[in-house]
Parts: sequence; C-alpha cells; structure tokens
Amino acid sequence: MEYPLRAERFDSFPPLKKANFYWRIFATGLGFTLFGTGGLLLCATVFPAIILTGKNADIRSHRVRLVIRFTFKVFLRILDFLGILHIESKNLDELMEMKGKLVICNHPSLLDVVIIISRLKNIQCVVNNKLWKNFFVGFIVRAAGYIRNDIPPEVFLERCTSLLAKGENIIIFPEGTRSIPGQALKFQRGFANFMP
Repeated sequence: MEYPLRAERFDSFPPLKKANFYWRIFATGLGFTLFGTGGLLLCATVFPAIILTGKNADIRSHRVRLVIRFTFKVFLRILDFLGILHIESKNLDELMEMKGKLVICNHPSLLDVVIIISRLKNIQCVVNNKLWKNFFVGFIVRAAGYIRNDIPPEVFLERCTSLLAKGENIIIFPEGTRSIPGQALKFQRGFANFMP
C-alpha cells in the first residue's frame, strides 16, 4: 500500500503550499474528531443493539466486525475526500477471498489496523491487553470478539486454531504495539506461539 502525499502539487507556489499545510492540520483534526464521535455513536447505539438482539456470541461478534469494517471503509473515504491521504493498493483481489490465514505485519501508524480491516473479510485481531481496559476502545474490542495478547499460551493457541479452522483470518502485530522507525523489532510472545 502506498500513501502518496497530495501536497506535492502545491510545492511550486508558496502561498498555496502554506494554505494546504493549514488545511491538512484542520482536516486531520476533523478526521480524528469524526473517528472518535463515530466510535461513541456506534458504542451507544449500534453495538448494544447487536449484542441485545443476538443469541449466539459468534454471530454477535461477526456482526460487530462487519459494522467495524464498513465504518472503517467510510472513514477512509472521508479522509481521501478531505485530502488527508490517498490509499493505493495492489493485488488485493486474491486476499479478499482468503480464509483461515494469519496476517502478520508491522504497525508503524494508527491507520494500519483501519486500512487492513476495511479491506479484508473475516478478520480477527490479536490486540494489546491494555485495550480491554481502555474506556473508549474496550467495549468495541470485547464486542468484536478480538483476542487478547496476554492470555495463557495454551488458551491463545487453542482460540486461534479454532478460529482459523472456522475460516476466520487473524491479524497479528508481532511487536504487540506500534513499530518505531529505525529501531529493531521486538516480538511479543503471542506471535511466537505460532512458530515451530
């Protein structure tokens, strides 16, 4: 995936370059505000409705993940419309239909998860245990049925194996947090549980 900066077209004319800089600051703030507000609205309305109306836990969490995927798609289109970013992806067709696969990648920005979940079906995430305690995100990751990275290795492996057998795909960020450019990668235990 490439993230070409649209600001390049303004570089030759300083007043437009400066105006574009201020617009990007405003638009980025607007993007974060929309993300937070949208998350709160979903937590107050859609997710509780899914949880209260579904009897089967697997079906409930699947529906929550579908809403998350759709919401992330809309959010990225808004960011594109505002000129904050433009995403170009290649060869995604074969990934769209994959089932029962591990998706292992680094995590250099906050948008990595948003982009991946918006583009791939049947995605389960291994998430940092701190998110379970987070006031804003905790309800969402629990409702989606995501996997904590601090559960005992045997339980973690059993849960992941079961999900993969059902055709779910699992995304793992081996570092357990965002990557720091220029620094060596430090893998967490969750990823190592899958290694022979």
